Order: sequence, then structure tokens, then C-alpha cells
Amino acid sequence: MNHKTFFATAGLLAAPLMVLGLAGCSHNDAAAMLDVHRDHAGVDYTAKFDRALFSQSSAGQIDVILLQNSGRDPSIDRPLSADGNGGVQQVIHVKVLWQPTRTIRLDSPSASNAFIDWHVVAGEKNSVSYTGSCWAMTDIDGDKATIDLRNATVTLSSITGNMSDPLRRASLTGKIKAKRSDALVQSYVTQLDQLNHKSATAMSEPTPRRQTLP
Repeated sequence: MNHKTFFATAGLLAAPLMVLGLAGCSHNDAAAMLDVHRDHAGVDYTAKFDRALFSQSSAGQIDVILLQNSGRDPSIDRPLSADGNGGVQQVIHVKVLWQPTRTIRLDSPSASNAFIDWHVVAGEKNSVSYTGSCWAMTDIDGDKATIDLRNATVTLSSITGNMSDPLRRASLTGKIKAKRSDALVQSYVTQLDQLNHKSATAMSEPTPRRQTLP
């Protein structure tokens, strides 16, 4: 199958948005590479991420953050802060709830142990988000982790501002090599939760009605 690379435009958000790829990054430099298959389109793509971070709770839950960041380097205080030039950022959050054993069959399309959220953000008012589930096989060695994503499917969950949807529904597979950074991962998770809340609130707001004075 023919593989292409996803790119995004950081300027004209009114134009159809193409999912971000990391320009100028070789396959060896990417912290994560996900093969993306758009349902009913018959087209495969590769989404590349230059940074991957993970954290692990005392209960064993693992959070993984993938970054393709065209803005400035992320900070703990404002990890999704824009660069002031209309930069577009891409963030994927994988929440691994439990670890499967090697004896569990993974060939069932409904099999999953993790949730996945995919966000493309341009400033504070423009975003397109996808949600889904997947199998995540995680191998942790000290402050490094290798995560193998299988059976991942995401669907469009929200659009805010002047954004377009290039995927609607897609399946993902790929491998992630992440470094541990508990504080920064938590900062991303918190801000993405706020983003999800804003998107849900915007979608649920009723259309204002024009009142007629007596």
C-alpha cells in the first residue's frame, strides 16, 4: 500500500486541515510513528511525532503523551502555549489502564486496554479532536518505555473554531519510544482535560433565541 506523510498548515485554518507530520524529521529521529488508515478512503498515511513522554501511577496506570509541536518548547506551566505565529500543535494522549499478559489474544477488533485522545490545536480557540480505544503493550525499563499500539480506532469527537476534519474515522498502529516525565505528562493531561471540557461545553450550548419585547 502507498504510504504518505500527514502535514498541517499553520496559517489558513479555514482550508481543509491535514493531520500534522514532522517536517525535516527522518524515521530514525521520530519518537513515535503511527500508521493511519482512513476508513472508506483506502489511503494509508504515516504520522510522526518528535517527542514522547510517559508517567506511571502507583496503581499501575500509564499515561503517554505524543507531541508534534510547531510552537516553542513546552513548559510545565503552559505545555500547549502557542508560539504567537499561528502555529499548529498535535498532541496524542494514550491512557493505559492495565497490562495484558502474553497469553491474551489480541486479534479481536473489540479488544482494548487503553483509551486514546488525538488533538490538533491552533491557539486557544481552534481545535479538532478524536477519541477511541486500543491495545497498548508496554515495556518499561527504568525511565524509558516502549509502547506498541494495536487495534486502535479513533473517531471525530469535536471541532471548535475555524478547523476542518481530515479523518472522521481512522485506525492506527505503531510503536512509541517514550521517556519518563511525570510532571510534564500531568500538566498535559490537565490541560487536555480542560480542552475537552471547553469543547463539550461549546457543543452543548443552546442557540440564543431573539426575544420580543411586549
